Amino acid sequence: MKTAALLLASLIFTSISGAASAHGLGEADIRNLTEAYGYVEYQKTALTEIAHSYPALAPEVLRFQRRFRDRFPGAEAAVREHFACFGDFGVKVLAKSNERIGKLMPDVKFRTEDLAEKQLDLFIATLDQPTEQTDRIFRTLSDVSFTHNPAEEFARNKETYSTKGNPKAQGLNIEISFPLSWVQKPKTVRPHVVSQWMKADEKTVLISAIGADANPDPALKENWTLPVLKEVVKSPDFWITFFPAVGEIVKTGNARATMLDSYPALLADATVKAERLGKVLYLHIDYLLFLVDNKVVNVQFTIGSEDLKTTEEAARKYRGLASLVFNSVYVRK
Repeated sequence: MKTAALLLASLIFTSISGAASAHGLGEADIRNLTEAYGYVEYQKTALTEIAHSYPALAPEVLRFQRRFRDRFPGAEAAVREHFACFGDFGVKVLAKSNERIGKLMPDVKFRTEDLAEKQLDLFIATLDQPTEQTDRIFRTLSDVSFTHNPAEEFARNKETYSTKGNPKAQGLNIEISFPLSWVQKPKTVRPHVVSQWMKADEKTVLISAIGADANPDPALKENWTLPVLKEVVKSPDFWITFFPAVGEIVKTGNARATMLDSYPALLADATVKAERLGKVLYLHIDYLLFLVDNKVVNVQFTIGSEDLKTTEEAARKYRGLASLVFNSVYVRK
């Protein structure tokens, strides 16, 4: 059964469903945004009503509000502001949402303290163990709350994934973490891509993937030591030999040999020009390469757009997050 907050979110979207696909960032995005807006507006109204009508519950309300604000700082304002990304259509959707909210919110009352406490308990339980729908809402809130600071989202709202049990992982159990707003693809097409995560912002698409190859070149295995790798990154052939061959390299970044726990590793980044589906894209790729049990593991963090300047600006914005993602990689024995 839907909670009142989720019902409100659904009601708000009913009037715009079907029209959104002709505008801006897509129907799914504005549906998620509208759904999240309905939820935070209902929650705010309900908590205010509970604290006002039943003072004994006020301390618990305040504790929950602090927890929610810590997870999603400035969420309500961030959601409202994000409608502007959809241009005039977004402004119209926000106005329609506010109109419906204005009609529905006066009816948010709790006849007894017991009903009020049950609603408060439901908010608390949902934050700790969200349903499929509220999980989607919280991912949206996390996304818009940290639009300008993606590394901070990782610090506050991250999820850790494991390759354990994935047949493409070649028996390896590797953990990696991403911010809550990133979505894991249910399956991957390419044979050596174990898993993939995606996120889109207003100007770019971000993709991160982890891959494994159980049959690397024997010479590679024999020479995979930190001293050798330190010489490898100095070679002019490094970018041709080790960096992903996805297009023409237009700008190289840094390349260095390092240690991932006890595993020698290569870490490099570059901007690449590639053609996909008839379009020219500029991709900034951060790349991590290491060996585990004679199997090559690679992690890619890719930012792409149709404009070189946009891609470079996004690379600077997400540099801290890419570093956190790579630092989260952990090989479990």
